[in-house]
Amino acid sequence: MSLFGKKMRQSTRGWAHEAPPIEQDRSRWHPELTGLGPLTPDDVRNVAFTKPPLGKRGYNEDQVDAFLDRVEAALRDPAAANMLTPDDVRNVAFTKPPLGKRGYNEDQVDAFLDRVEDTLKRRETRENT
Repeated sequence: MSLFGKKMRQSTRGWAHEAPPIEQDRSRWHPELTGLGPLTPDDVRNVAFTKPPLGKRGYNEDQVDAFLDRVEAALRDPAAANMLTPDDVRNVAFTKPPLGKRGYNEDQVDAFLDRVEDTLKRRETRENT
């Protein structure tokens, strides 16, 4: 059972034109998605993604959660056999959830993976100096 992906619900109050969609209003995103600096294993464990906007399916939650399990393990123990590289993060691909289901918001997952990639690049730079 994965500990990732706490589900958060988007407010349904108001009219669609009163506020930008969640993928455009980054101020409403979970702090780990848009913060600065390297991530910790706890940041990875505690990240939460919302559902994608209506009409979009997003990324398959199980696949994202499994990948984040690997990220957390790599950050906890960089010498572990399952260590990830920035290229692994940049090249990961997730499928859509089954028809009729909505997974994780793609923009939020991608923003978080950008931070993961940056964290791994910083670690590589530190190890090579």
